[in-house]
Amino acid sequence: MDSQWNEIPADVRDMRRRTLFSVFSPSAPVDRREVFAGRLEQLATLREVVFQRGQHAVIYGERGVGKTSLARVSRDVATAEQMFTAHVTCDGGDSYASMWTKVLSEIHFTIEGTEGGEEGSSTALAYASEMSGAIDSNTLRMVFTALGRVAPTVVFIDEFDVITSAEVRQRTAETIKMLSDQGVNVTVVLVGVAEDVTGLISAHESINRNIVQVPMPRMIVSERLDIIRTGLSTAEMSIDDSAAQRIALLSQGLPHFVHSLAQKAALAALNAGRDRVEDGDVSVAISQALDASLVTVSSAYYHAVTSNRETTLYPSVLLACALATPDDRGFFTAKALVAPLTTILGREVGIPAFGPHLNKLANERGPVLIKEGEPRRYRYRFRNPLLQPYVLMRGISDGLISFSAIEGP
Repeated sequence: MDSQWNEIPADVRDMRRRTLFSVFSPSAPVDRREVFAGRLEQLATLREVVFQRGQHAVIYGERGVGKTSLARVSRDVATAEQMFTAHVTCDGGDSYASMWTKVLSEIHFTIEGTEGGEEGSSTALAYASEMSGAIDSNTLRMVFTALGRVAPTVVFIDEFDVITSAEVRQRTAETIKMLSDQGVNVTVVLVGVAEDVTGLISAHESINRNIVQVPMPRMIVSERLDIIRTGLSTAEMSIDDSAAQRIALLSQGLPHFVHSLAQKAALAALNAGRDRVEDGDVSVAISQALDASLVTVSSAYYHAVTSNRETTLYPSVLLACALATPDDRGFFTAKALVAPLTTILGREVGIPAFGPHLNKLANERGPVLIKEGEPRRYRYRFRNPLLQPYVLMRGISDGLISFSAIEGP
């Protein structure tokens, strides 16, 4: 498929470039099913929840794993099936009323005209205002009951974790339980950063039977490769297996970096007059991704590794953290750093040599790591998940490691 630059017509290059900006979305969540890849299990689970009256769901996981994309695509699917839908984003100052006001204002429906008259449109919020001046659980029950006579309603409440008010969380839990107990034809899906469902909603023990948990782990390698190949195929491009594997592994399962590296590598191939992405294009993408990284990520990195000493272990220790094998929750031990740090430094190293550095990375140097546990049994995890792929790319760019370090034996 390789083509020379002058063999690719200008309009074809422009089309492919536009397509790459459409199918790869590193800066915003995906919101269309046709460009969404992976997460088939989670999509299927949400679909089952929607069709099971009385069930609701919580989508949870660490930041940056694609929870909002899943919610938006699920809404897109529900809308296509003629359901009433809403997707709203919470902010820290939201009250119970303001949060549900956002929801109701997004639900639109058609009002049949009188004989000879024209149809009109309205919102669930306007309908609620006609019934009651207050936005409370009873008003919500009446609104969703009325809508349910026409079609099911699916409501996605995103970034619910930023709600700090215990009262709002409790009232939301009580509302979900009431809607479920009364069989109202509505599905409420809460979305937020949490390690488990109780991190988002924990007011009612009995609500557990009404809530389906939808955990969002990091994407497995096959899902990452699916994103890469599906996007490139849409742009009428392809990729070498080794290049696709490098992007998949560097991303560490975070959709942002899968999209960012795939898009930048594909653009590098186009600029070189090729419609097939090669290993060298991934190297170009790494350099560009580092330059384009979020300020919060790059600043956190430099704060963590900068030292007045000419030689410092901090960059190597942080890189070893990124290479360490974690448990199911993403935590790793100090012992897990011994092998990767030995490889990075080219000499054997023990925990006493880097233990103080690890402790500072979890304290005054950021902290960029979360530390939990007891002395001699501490476990660590990156505070910002996006920092881990950044550290790996920085290690490759700075020559501390080669691609073989992330590719394994």
